[in-house]
Amino acid sequence: MMQTPYRVALFACLIIGLVSLMHGGAAPVQSAQNDTEFVLLTEAEAEQLRVTDADLWLPVSTPMTSDGPHIVLRRPDITGAGKTPTVTTSSPTDLTVVFEPNRAPIDMTSLQVKARKGIFKQSLTERLQPYIQGTSIVAQKVKMPSGKFIIEIDIADQEGARTFQRYYLQVN
Repeated sequence: MMQTPYRVALFACLIIGLVSLMHGGAAPVQSAQNDTEFVLLTEAEAEQLRVTDADLWLPVSTPMTSDGPHIVLRRPDITGAGKTPTVTTSSPTDLTVVFEPNRAPIDMTSLQVKARKGIFKQSLTERLQPYIQGTSIVAQKVKMPSGKFIIEIDIADQEGARTFQRYYLQVN
């Protein structure tokens, strides 16, 4: 038979565990927003991935597809339209990307976000994981080195229909 202090400690641990489980969904996002600096690209990565105006117009082999979810970039604003949307911002910036269902519910586990220059690419997906809220990415005060970058977002719905979108990102 357990002694009374051990019972109290065990009961307290169980209560704390249950409360943590009930409120666990919002804590990581809040903690990520307030306690750590979010750097989307390091300066070393930017050196390898920074593009010139000539690089932006090179032909790309990956087809643009949009049978899957709609990708809606709410922040920063899209400043140039066309086949490849252009986004101009400064650092730090707020980032809000909303994924809206097209034909079926969104499969957020399929999300892939990459910075790319030619054969060089850097996955940003894992860095963005703490900022995923439902079917959106919401991050504040995102820091990035200045320059021009190519950002690619690929996502699918639960039926496998994919959307791939490339953005030109200009950070002043």
